[in-house]
Amino acid sequence: MVAINDLAELNILIDTPSGREENVLGFKATATTATLDGLAADFQANFLAQWMATSSNAVTCSRLDVVDVWPGTAATVVHTVSPAQAGAISGELLPPQSAAVFSYRTPLKGRSFRGRSFHGQHCEVQQNDGVWTATPLAAWDTLFDNYLARYGIADPVAHWRACVISRFNAGVKRVAPIGTFITDISVEPFVFSMRRRAQGR
Repeated sequence: MVAINDLAELNILIDTPSGREENVLGFKATATTATLDGLAADFQANFLAQWMATSSNAVTCSRLDVVDVWPGTAATVVHTVSPAQAGAISGELLPPQSAAVFSYRTPLKGRSFRGRSFHGQHCEVQQNDGVWTATPLAAWDTLFDNYLARYGIADPVAHWRACVISRFNAGVKRVAPIGTFITDISVEPFVFSMRRRAQGR
């Protein structure tokens, strides 16, 4: 069990021909009955197939890790996905650094209260001259409509809400990270190149 307002990160570990990729999602607990393993199981049951549906069939997800971000006292939950969830798109892979960008918005203004993530491992047939085609864009819109319908409210089953987790403010590390509820998720229409960023910035 966790306390209300505790923060967790769900790491989607994707095995690819070029190595392992992680997609990280932030959550805040809304009930004392919330658990880290419950979050992993709920995401797998409701969203993992949708999350992987736009990925190449050359990649798979066999593990979800849930990290206790705050208070940081619980061991990381390693949730095995068996059988592994494979991507669904056939065709030549885009370069490993190519990715879709998902932008997360909250009711508050400022860099600390918005976020984004990179989702890679797609195929050439899903883009045209650096712009995503209508098919993956529609799939992502549906995914995030469903995602916010479940995790954008105080869900009575999962007991977690999607949030942006901020570890820094104006370049200074916070004493404790904060989580701000996500109210909108948008998908950039262009193919981006992933780059490493400091965690929580």
